[in-house]
This record gives sequence, C-alpha cells and structure tokens, in this order.
Amino acid sequence: MKAAIYGLDNFPVGKKNVPDERLDRLEEMFQSKKVTSVQIEFISVEDVKDAEVVFSKEDKKTDLVLSDLEYVQDRLTKDIPDAEKTLFSKAKEILEKEEFLFKHLSKEELKILRGFPLLTVIPVYLIKDEDSFDEDKDLKEIYYASGRICFFTAGEKEARAWSIQNGTNAFDASGYIHSDIKQGFIRAEVVSLEDLFNTGHYNQAKNEGKIRLENKDYIVKDGDYIIFRTNK
Repeated sequence: MKAAIYGLDNFPVGKKNVPDERLDRLEEMFQSKKVTSVQIEFISVEDVKDAEVVFSKEDKKTDLVLSDLEYVQDRLTKDIPDAEKTLFSKAKEILEKEEFLFKHLSKEELKILRGFPLLTVIPVYLIKDEDSFDEDKDLKEIYYASGRICFFTAGEKEARAWSIQNGTNAFDASGYIHSDIKQGFIRAEVVSLEDLFNTGHYNQAKNEGKIRLENKDYIVKDGDYIIFRTNK
C-alpha cells in the first residue's frame, strides 16, 4: 500500500516493512527460512491519487483542510452537474468545520471525490512531529488506518503476511498468493493466530477443533492463518 507524505520535509520516500511480532512467532514455529512482511511505500503528495492514506503532522491539519477547501470552492464556481454541485456543497460544509472528508462522507461519495485532487477523501494519519515518529508503533497504525488488514501463511520456506483490504473474501484473498490458487479454489482452512499460538502447532490446533473449513464467501479477518486447498 502507498502513503502520501504531506508537510514532512525530511521524511524519505520509499518502502518500509511494517513490523509484526506475529511473523516472528510464525518464523519460530515453522522454522521458516524466509520472512516477508507487508510494506508501506511512502510517496510524494503530488501522487496522492495512488495513495490509500495521507501521512502528516498534527500542525498541518489546517493546511490539509484548507487545501481541499480551496479546490472545492473553486469547483463550485464552475458550471458543473447538479449532483456534483450537491456533493461539493456538502464537502464544503464539512471542510469549513475543519473536518476531514473521509470521516463524514459515505463510501459512494468518497469514491466519486477520489476522482478529484483532494487530500482528505482518504484516511489521514497525523503525528506530533517528525522526531516523534516511532517505526514500531506508527508504521502499524498508518497501515491499519488505510483500511487494510493482514492474513498469514507459513511453512519451512517462508512465513508471510499478506496485505488485503478489510472485507476481502477468501476467494479473492487466495488470488493475492497466486492466480492458479484462485482458479482452483476448493476451500480455506482457517485458524486465528491466537489459537495457533496457544495450541503451539497446526496439527494440535486441528486436534482441538480450532481449524475451520471456510468457503469462497468467508470474510478474511486480520490475524487469520490460512491454508488454501485447490484442485490445481
């Protein structure tokens, strides 16, 4: 996922791994040779259309709001369709209260506004200042602020966290691993990491009835450990 940097002059663009102690425990449990974390790619605010979250400082909140308000006010001076004018008028009222748009508009409304160069139509994560940035804490919170979650796979070769949007079903989640898995999907064997760690072994979790067989429509939860069974 991508996070747009706003008003953080010294914060570098580029990718950072999101720390996750659950991966460390999976690596130990399965004696995995490789560990793959989810990543956040920090990008320039000029590319905000590609981002899922805006990352900034608390003292830049007003600047973020004013940037959007200036665009919205200008848009309302133009000859635009009535439905668009209604939505932009609603956005103007929100921004004039110094509030972010993503907190007060519906998913459908935000989807429409994503087509315009607005900043606060996506989640905004604020820190006090650059010196207060804590990688362990803030990278996780930026990641989850975007609306994403993680599911996990692990074995001798690799322990891996997979990044998906919250609300993704098992069928679509399987496609993140490989398209062949999605095409041949039969079922998903699912156990929460909490249950897996408490039992100490996958087979023990199965013996204790902690493994669930889920179909394509199952909504994957953060912290699910999944084995996808396929006919491929």
